[in-house]
Amino acid sequence: MSAATPPSATPPTSTPPTASPTSRSASQVTGVRNLVNVGVFTAVYFVVLFATGMLGVFSPVGSVVGWLIGIVANAVVVTLFQARTPRVWGLGAMGLLIGLLMVATGHSLLTVVGGTVAGVAGGAISRIGDFRSPLWNSLGYGVFSMWIVSPIASMLWNREAYIDYVSTSMNDPAYGAAWNALFSDTFIICWTFIVAAVAFASGLLGNRILAKHFRRAGLA
Repeated sequence: MSAATPPSATPPTSTPPTASPTSRSASQVTGVRNLVNVGVFTAVYFVVLFATGMLGVFSPVGSVVGWLIGIVANAVVVTLFQARTPRVWGLGAMGLLIGLLMVATGHSLLTVVGGTVAGVAGGAISRIGDFRSPLWNSLGYGVFSMWIVSPIASMLWNREAYIDYVSTSMNDPAYGAAWNALFSDTFIICWTFIVAAVAFASGLLGNRILAKHFRRAGLA
């Protein structure tokens, strides 16, 4: 009669849980959709801002008015984007792409830095309210919109070169002189806060439009 084999002292190994193919597929689809949203909404945002900014062809004051109109109009665009892409990196990616588009149209690389930093900061603020709070979303939009100051920020330390750039691009030294007179250092600093305030107010309006129309229609 053979002796019984003693039980093994080695505990059975457990297989770590793995994500199911279905969950991985859903995550990949969501990731692709988020990237598509970034591209689409960035394009819409840029077209709106570029179109309203064309008022600057008439005078430097027209640029200011055009930018403000663009900020108000784009409040709905960014609000809907945040609702459809509730990711902390969303506005950062949008800011990066906008900066690159601005560079492609002749602006300095500082715009890329400004767009990315303002976007990341704005996204982090909106994340506090889980991208559903009108207050935090509007504050996030206000901070994000401050990137608009970055194309002209170099005037604070290299004004002459920037005015030469404006005069050359408009082929009009008088336009450059008018730009120089309007965009003083004090005005640029004040302009930063004006942009943030207008964007915040229009963000609140954009969130009301989102709740009243887009969410009811199932688009957000």
